[in-house]
Amino acid sequence: MKSQKSFMPTMVIVLIIMAQFISSCSFADPLSIRGSGNKVSEKREVNNFTGLDVSGGFEVVLTQGTQHSLTIEGDDNLMSEIISEVRGGELNIYTKGSVSPSVKMVAYITFVNLEDIDISGAVKVSATNNLTFNRLSVEGSGASKVEFFAEMNTLEADFSGASTVTMSGKANNLTVGCSGASKLFMAELQSEAASLELSGASYAEVWVTEKLSIEASGASDVRYKGEPKDINSDTSGASKVRKL
Repeated sequence: MKSQKSFMPTMVIVLIIMAQFISSCSFADPLSIRGSGNKVSEKREVNNFTGLDVSGGFEVVLTQGTQHSLTIEGDDNLMSEIISEVRGGELNIYTKGSVSPSVKMVAYITFVNLEDIDISGAVKVSATNNLTFNRLSVEGSGASKVEFFAEMNTLEADFSGASTVTMSGKANNLTVGCSGASKLFMAELQSEAASLELSGASYAEVWVTEKLSIEASGASDVRYKGEPKDINSDTSGASKVRKL
């Protein structure tokens, strides 16, 4: 009886230690490859593309030019894990396995024309020059960030999660969807007609001169600049629409 009593506390201690060990390891990926810290730059061949799909923790730097090119920057031992390929006119950039970079992964992309940008994860997109598009569709999820100046006829954008978008320039027609805790800063992007659909705790700033249509729910906050002649606003919950 005595040995059984002493056995029970011992088992409890062992179980507690095992639980703590498992808990401490549960968030670590044993298969993740850690970056060496040695930064290298690698130029890669790419075919013509009009679409861009990037996932993971990349920083994307766009340049509009007369030909297509791609240069990847990062840890030397992670270069083989970074995949870049053009499929169906779309440039895809991603890591084939789990990686823990010591050096920021950067994709320097030169393009002639882009029609679609799709980013997910902690991708950040910026540009080195002013961009021009006829029609551009942008989709972002996770903690994605987009920031550039552009002139275009039509911009269609859809962001979710904790995305942050900062755009300036001009878009004749603007259609935007935001959900989660997304933030949209487009008060310096002049548009003639804008249609916004926000949900969750989304926030948006826009500049509209002619027609503004807003559908907002949850705790969304919409602020607009300009004197649009036609305003159609449908709000619910704690949503707000007001002038900047």
